[in-house]
Amino acid sequence: MLSIILEQGLEQGLELGILQTARRNTIYILENRFTEVPQELVNRINQIADRELLEILFKRALAIASLEEFAEVIDELAIADEPETTNS
Repeated sequence: MLSIILEQGLEQGLELGILQTARRNTIYILENRFTEVPQELVNRINQIADRELLEILFKRALAIASLEEFAEVIDELAIADEPETTNS
């Protein structure tokens, strides 16, 4: 039982580390390309908990034309990533 708990804790810690690294790398790319990244945009990136979404954003950060366009991409992807709600 203890080994299962430890394994789950390690997996969660690893996932958190991967997410933090993906966020940090995306912000790093934006800072290097555009010098100053608004804190609001940094906060939005830091709130993302989806590894695949962060990978997409990292790739977009490499070639995006502006920070405004990057913020629009986050909006579009966040909307697409939200689960659909149905009215019963």
